Amino acid sequence: MRIAALVVLPLLAACGGDPVEDAEAPARALVLQPIGYPEIEANDLHGPNCSYASGKSMAPVVMAFGDEAVMKIDGEIHRFPLDPQCKEVRNGTGSRYLADDRVLDLAVEGEGPTFDGSVKLSTGSGKVLYETSGAVQCGD
Repeated sequence: MRIAALVVLPLLAACGGDPVEDAEAPARALVLQPIGYPEIEANDLHGPNCSYASGKSMAPVVMAFGDEAVMKIDGEIHRFPLDPQCKEVRNGTGSRYLADDRVLDLAVEGEGPTFDGSVKLSTGSGKVLYETSGAVQCGD
């Protein structure tokens, strides 16, 4: 038994080697927080927009405007400029916003003051970092 351990352990250690260089490291989970009144005031987030909530909540995780969308990630507001090639969704907002090798895709379905919508944040290469669906409210 001891001899088997002496033979097997060095072989197992040799398997550890260097990681493959082109393997993509797993992305750390993003922590999104709802955008509250203090962030709206501090960042002057006023004007026509569509606010996207997650699940059954009504608190927005994304606020989309005609020229940019914002998300609160790890406690800080991040801004995503509008992709000029995207289609208009509702209330002058767009379906795609881009920033720092990240793509924010937004969709809205239905009619009324509250719509169903989805949010997907991906890397430039298409790896999904965050995805949710829920209520969308559009207004001034």
